[in-house]
Amino acid sequence: MTAAEVLTLRQRYWQQGYRPVEVWNADQTVDDNGEPLKNPGKQPRGTWVKDASRRTPKAVLTDEQDTRALNTGVLCREVHAFDVDVLDPELVDRIVALIEKTLGPTPLVRIGRAPKILLVYRPDQPFRKVQTPELFFPDGSKAKVELLADGQQFVGGGIHPDTGLPYRWTVQTPADVPIAELPVVTQAQARTIIAAAEHLLRDAGATEKKKPTQPERKTSNGHAGDFFAQVNTAALADIAGWVRLLFPKARFEPGTGAWRISSADLGRDLEEDISIHPGGIRDFGEEVPLSAIDLVMRRGSAATVVDAALWLCERLRIEATSLGYRGKTKSARAEQEHEINRKSQPNEEDAGDDFLVCKAPEPHTIASIPPRTWAYGRYLLFGSASALGGIDGAGKGAIALVMALSFITGRALLGEHVWRKGPVAIITYEDDETEWRRRIAAACIHYGIDYESVIGSFHFIWRPGFRVCLAAPSFRSNTVMFPDGDAIIRHLKHISAVLLMVDPFNHAHALEDGNSNAMVAKVAGELTRIAQESATATLVLHHLRKGATGDPDDLMGAVALRATFRSVRIIARMLAEQAKQLSLPPTQAWRYTRISGSKENYAPPPELTTWYKLESIELDNGADIYGEGDNVQVATLWQAPDTFEGLLRSKIAEIFAAVRSPPHPACVGRQIHDQARNG
Repeated sequence: MTAAEVLTLRQRYWQQGYRPVEVWNADQTVDDNGEPLKNPGKQPRGTWVKDASRRTPKAVLTDEQDTRALNTGVLCREVHAFDVDVLDPELVDRIVALIEKTLGPTPLVRIGRAPKILLVYRPDQPFRKVQTPELFFPDGSKAKVELLADGQQFVGGGIHPDTGLPYRWTVQTPADVPIAELPVVTQAQARTIIAAAEHLLRDAGATEKKKPTQPERKTSNGHAGDFFAQVNTAALADIAGWVRLLFPKARFEPGTGAWRISSADLGRDLEEDISIHPGGIRDFGEEVPLSAIDLVMRRGSAATVVDAALWLCERLRIEATSLGYRGKTKSARAEQEHEINRKSQPNEEDAGDDFLVCKAPEPHTIASIPPRTWAYGRYLLFGSASALGGIDGAGKGAIALVMALSFITGRALLGEHVWRKGPVAIITYEDDETEWRRRIAAACIHYGIDYESVIGSFHFIWRPGFRVCLAAPSFRSNTVMFPDGDAIIRHLKHISAVLLMVDPFNHAHALEDGNSNAMVAKVAGELTRIAQESATATLVLHHLRKGATGDPDDLMGAVALRATFRSVRIIARMLAEQAKQLSLPPTQAWRYTRISGSKENYAPPPELTTWYKLESIELDNGADIYGEGDNVQVATLWQAPDTFEGLLRSKIAEIFAAVRSPPHPACVGRQIHDQARNG
């Protein structure tokens, strides 16, 4: 490309939100100072250009272009990029599939030296790079997967130094795609992807040139010792790799056989570092046995020793940064509560050490009191969590799906007003995304909604390899940590969600005792916090206990769930006897569901029972051997027939007149006779 063409390309990059960087040509050998270039074709021309591009790349866009540096890089701040540095095409395809399964496909895919590939995403907020260890295959070829992140850059245009051919974008280029249209990647997702990519590399035979070995360590904890005695050297090396991925600044201490994790690596100013060794974890001076890993595996949350180690390290990092504190170090949550108290305290110095506050409201008028922020009818509120309970097959999932579709379209599909429409986020445990798409399609067919126009407003929150977890037992007894709440809040804010749906509640936490009021109240409190901080309405689907009668207290588990949530609705199937009374076929009673009980503190109870009917919808999606396609249930509003349906108004008036009239004389005489006979 000529200098003029390069200038035009860089200007287009800038217009789409990218920050272009001058990169030395592949055939350039020395820099401005005459020093040999380390990596021509990929190396930026001077750090000052890179620094300038962080602010405004005036020198790159308007100055005369240096013909020695016509390759164009992109600064990794507003964008981050997965660089798959692997020469095995099949393995590259598997790693790309892993990335796209987690984040979705990106329109920006660049190839330099095939089959190596680079995929560009947009971070929720800039973070530092994440990478696998530098591994090697038996033939000597390098294998590495890296997320190029804040402070780095990648080449977007120009000549590749190894092939002598231009870099190639397979679909679109940064000159065509605004940054805002790129899929989002979070730091947690990046770490999970890179860790899984390392698994793929090692499974394919890639190893480090020198595998770190850990000396045998005796431990007083027999269970943990027996557990780790079954782990071979390769597995221990993998665990060491997980530690390095989660804690890049961790250092191995051969004398103790421990990995020491610094406070800087945890992102907190802790008094002590943390040590991880084969016998257990020394966390702020407390010994925690690694038998906790065995517990995780027995629960089925992790399939291998390595996965269990990753789970343990990740939970430790979350706890140390978000919840745990020792000595002078407070948790982020405690600091947040302290800040709230401080702001609400008119004179902190006079309040004493407990920071209790006693103050009257500021003078105001009745008209200045904000109204309740209703979201769905008089059932859901923005900033509050509510529950919808029902037995399996009662249709609570179908009802919740139509409620979500109401939020997206703004239509009162089930008769209740939607106060503000917008995107919906779903955390699902029992049905996968494909099954939800079937439900959405069926509802769209029934209600006459364009499927393609609304499907993009449904967002699914999930964690590759693990469940999304709202609450889990802490390593310290009788305490709970909240692993994923903050990340959920960030996602909800990013998409401006109006509704968060969790299906079902009992899978959303990792607590042993679902009947503990104290523990369940913490989970419900976390859901309320997520709703408040994200300003969404949160709807939790939940099962009912055996012998349920249709009361809000029938929710499975501790009653604290019903007590903590703002509102609860219970739905129950129509009984065969009810179907007969309503002149319906008893065999079709299962199609009809009603709201049998509710706890809605801010709304009067409905005067009439609300009924729903499950309609069967054909998707006409037959293919191959499944020629008939799918039949899916859709919840619809159903009105029970009126008691006096079919009777003339004059006849109804006669009936009520007869009821109000005094008894017939013959009847009165009969009553006197009976009284006399009975003495």
